[in-house]
Amino acid sequence: MSKDRIGYRVRTKINRLDQNTIEKIKQYDTTLLADGAGSRIALSSDLKPVIQEKSIVGPAITLKLTLGDSLLVSKAIDIAQAGDIIVIDAFGTDMNAVWGDLKSLIAKQKNIEGIIIDGSIRDVSACREIGVQIYCKNIVCSSSTKNSPGEINIPIVCGGMNVHPGDIVVGDENGVVILPADDVDKILENAKKKQEMVEKIRQEIIKGKYISDNISEKMKQLGYEDESV
Repeated sequence: MSKDRIGYRVRTKINRLDQNTIEKIKQYDTTLLADGAGSRIALSSDLKPVIQEKSIVGPAITLKLTLGDSLLVSKAIDIAQAGDIIVIDAFGTDMNAVWGDLKSLIAKQKNIEGIIIDGSIRDVSACREIGVQIYCKNIVCSSSTKNSPGEINIPIVCGGMNVHPGDIVVGDENGVVILPADDVDKILENAKKKQEMVEKIRQEIIKGKYISDNISEKMKQLGYEDESV
């Protein structure tokens, strides 16, 4: 079967950023990265951290499933390397789980960084005990079939965002962002500036200044005037 046949594409290799860049990304949380992007990079808020004991950062292994089926999930885990994050487009289904405790156990053995699922999982207690970080939309008890096509390491949509193989996924208690590999340097530069500005404002608040110069200037531009009570 051709690896380029739509619905049956399984690509085993992705481009991964160097570890030094990954470590730089780990210096910033998702809020700073989202602000630094200048455009939307955050997945929708209904993708929740079901199992989240730490922040995760790593390149995306992408997986597109047939609705209600999880045949290729095991293959995606097999392809993934230590530090990767598997991002699954399961069409947001709340009828069938595409992930459970046995898959978490394999992912743990392979040191996979985390799992992002636009869909459902089950075996939550066991998955939590295993400890692989998981973000998903739903928790259900029903399993999925394992006999339908899917595609690995192609562009997908997850949480309303386009995700390409090798894009950098960052997840923490605030949510998940997707950093396009080509934009990482610019996003980091802007995130650093935002971090410095936030720290400056924090110090001003500690000293008793509760409205920043930026806010005061913006209000002035909009025509606000101070009035004596």
